[in-house]
Amino acid sequence: MVALALEYLGAVIVLLITVGIPLGAQPRGQTPVEYTVLLLGGVAAAAAGANVAARMATPYQRPALMMLACLLPLLLVWLFFGSPGWPAWWGPALGATMAAGTAITAASALRKRGTDGRAS
Repeated sequence: MVALALEYLGAVIVLLITVGIPLGAQPRGQTPVEYTVLLLGGVAAAAAGANVAARMATPYQRPALMMLACLLPLLLVWLFFGSPGWPAWWGPALGATMAAGTAITAASALRKRGTDGRAS
């Protein structure tokens, strides 16, 4: 639940940045450094959410969490599709980096816990 709340908060922040703050203001283009920082922030947020979810999930909840981890990057691609102020490559790039951060962190956390759900 914590991971979902963090993802939702991140999506709201991204939406506000995408459409401009205040809502409807003309967004400005990002610099390469800003793109890099935003991608790294996306990876860090996804990794933190995956770590919390993997630590809290029971073995029966893991398939649902895996589906959610696949769905959220797809939602990012859809969110940025045709969005003004962002290049066409941004949505897939952010989705891919967040998916990679989630997969690597979840795999690491689950390997530490073992298949029975107990910490090793």
